[in-house]
Amino acid sequence: MDKICVSVIIISKDRHQMLKRTVNSLLKARKGRGDIEIVVVEEGDMPQKIEGVKYIFLPRKNLGLGYARNTGVKNASGDIILFTDDDVVVDENWIDEMVRGFQYGDGIYGVAGLTRTLIVKWFNGVEEILGLPGGGIKWLYWSGNRIVPAFGMSGCNMGFRKEVFGEFSFIEHSFGKYGGDDWYLSTKVRKKYKCVFNPFAIVYHQPKSKLTRLINVYFRRQICDYLAKRDLCGYSKFYAVFSKLFQCVIIRFVFSLLIIIIFRFKGLIFIALTYYILSLLSIIKFLRYIKFKRCFFYISIYKIYYRTWNF
Repeated sequence: MDKICVSVIIISKDRHQMLKRTVNSLLKARKGRGDIEIVVVEEGDMPQKIEGVKYIFLPRKNLGLGYARNTGVKNASGDIILFTDDDVVVDENWIDEMVRGFQYGDGIYGVAGLTRTLIVKWFNGVEEILGLPGGGIKWLYWSGNRIVPAFGMSGCNMGFRKEVFGEFSFIEHSFGKYGGDDWYLSTKVRKKYKCVFNPFAIVYHQPKSKLTRLINVYFRRQICDYLAKRDLCGYSKFYAVFSKLFQCVIIRFVFSLLIIIIFRFKGLIFIALTYYILSLLSIIKFLRYIKFKRCFFYISIYKIYYRTWNF
């Protein structure tokens, strides 16, 4: 790998122990090289400095994710700026592979990597089948294990050339406070510049082991979705809230309800089995990438939660 200065930015709030785990994995991935800096932006009540990094403390003002990431960029000196989150463990070759993505061809300004689940229990693998976060197994499948044009980019595993930030920045207002700031920036960059996905640049994401955590994530996504429609697309407040109700979800719901009313218990069993089988068929193509095969048979249950909170 050619010598090139790289900055890795992590933002964190109220997860200091998890943050230290991420930093430790990055220190291993840095392999003692002086051309790689780690920038930590932590919001809290008091500084808790971490050795071996450039530590920036933000007093608790709840200014949001976009503001924290922009602060990190302003304090980064690298020619390439990488981003990850405080709830991941990076692969020891992650930094090298992200840089290799930029060297894959001419005019590449952004690189996305592969996000897998940090398996704690066997059922945690369900999240990466659903593509949460950062694409998961879906992006790996679509790439065919090759470096390809980026499908999308996620703040837990992405990077850009520094020149990008002379033109674009993370959105700080509206949904940028709660999430979606990475989607906003990466979408702007991908529309103008060439970005690639490197499936060999791997980070392992901490799974949401509790249902309440999953619901919280999905609920926050809906807030971001509403704010994006309202503020970026100029939709009315009513349409921003109810626009998804015009999808075929409502048609399927009404059709299923009629079957249950007409056939009662048998109708309920029929709908449940049909949904379960169709859910399995929709992801069977990912089966060879699933580490714990039992996850495959529980995906339908998780998808019910996902659909319920992702209208």
